[in-house]
Amino acid sequence: MTLDHSRVLRLVCLTAFYFSQGIPLGLLTLALPAWLVEQGASAADVAAYVALCTLPWAFKLVAGPFMDRYSWPSMGLRRPWVMLTQALLVLSLFAAVALVGNVPEIGMLGVMGFVINCAAAVQDVAVDGLAIAVLPETERARANAFMAFGQVAGTGIFGGLSGVLLVEFGFQVAALVAASSVMLIWFLAVFVRERRGDRLLPWTAGVDREDVARPGPLTGVFSNLGRSLILPNSVLLLFAGFVAWVAYGIGFVMAPVFAVSKLAFASEDYSRVASVLGVASAVTTILVSGYLDRVGVKRALVWSLAGLAVITSAFVLMKPWWGSLGLVLGFWALYMLAAQVLFVGFIATNMSMTWKAIAATQFAVYMALSNLSQSAGSAFYAQLSEFSHSVVFMVVAVCFLFAAWLFSRVDVAAHQERLGVLRLA
Repeated sequence: MTLDHSRVLRLVCLTAFYFSQGIPLGLLTLALPAWLVEQGASAADVAAYVALCTLPWAFKLVAGPFMDRYSWPSMGLRRPWVMLTQALLVLSLFAAVALVGNVPEIGMLGVMGFVINCAAAVQDVAVDGLAIAVLPETERARANAFMAFGQVAGTGIFGGLSGVLLVEFGFQVAALVAASSVMLIWFLAVFVRERRGDRLLPWTAGVDREDVARPGPLTGVFSNLGRSLILPNSVLLLFAGFVAWVAYGIGFVMAPVFAVSKLAFASEDYSRVASVLGVASAVTTILVSGYLDRVGVKRALVWSLAGLAVITSAFVLMKPWWGSLGLVLGFWALYMLAAQVLFVGFIATNMSMTWKAIAATQFAVYMALSNLSQSAGSAFYAQLSEFSHSVVFMVVAVCFLFAAWLFSRVDVAAHQERLGVLRLA
């Protein structure tokens, strides 16, 4: 079977590759922040660590054009890049095992987190390019839900598992388990062909495919990208995404600090609960993905942001009852579900806004800027940490509401019409 002829294989492989991205995220950005707080790290230090770890996801806008420009069609349009970047992710995790101590110094941990996420970010570009290449238009919404589930499941499962391993055995064992798991998924890229006739490896039998159209020089890729990005609806989309993901980034780094320092969660309990709720929200999103298709992905995106604003502000109003575990878990579950719908709606909307001629590059730019915005939000929390938790929650709620209004003004159909009259440089 090949990816272009098997719907099941497409969903399995794309979900698995996204799952492998979630593995280091679960270790580095879910389990470790709570563990570091428990070890005595300050909120500012944890915020700086998370910001450094998530910053490499902005580098996707650099990797995209190279992946569009350089290819090995005899092995698949995108599969060779998936193989290479997945291998880099494996090697970077094993390097962390060797270089970082069992009770790591936070500076060194941040450096290795940066390196690991550099590999994860470029792997994400390659997988997104593969998805655009092999997914029919009619499968994209459902496939996005499965891919989002894969990343959340990887983050959640390995966040919970790493939380236990960190407490029981230290960093090196947790990183070794993560590295070994990513390596197993790498074999999918090695042994599954993208199209019939593709070579498994450069020296194995297959079709040379010299007739495959190749993109122009890098200068042309960047020129076309610039012309597409300056269209009014594209600019509005970028600004709306910036506001939304800054808010999410603030909340993302605030959550473990709030749970451990204010609600007295143990770090392993925080990781375990976040894991369960993350996976549950991802499964729920898959179950309702057909409904999201019917109402429209942009509308679902706007509703999810408005829901996040309502949930966050309502939680502030319930401050006198923050000691109730049931109340906290209920709001947490609602927040995670709305955030998952945000993730799926955002990805699908961005796919609809890309110019097909440079789809991988432009999509990488959209997603990279959202990751950079999340990193900026995480860094910004270091400044907001001087204020009360209620104030920070309300800042996040207002940003979510503003982003919902901005996204509601994006006209996808008008943007697609403008793209239809553009000509390649």
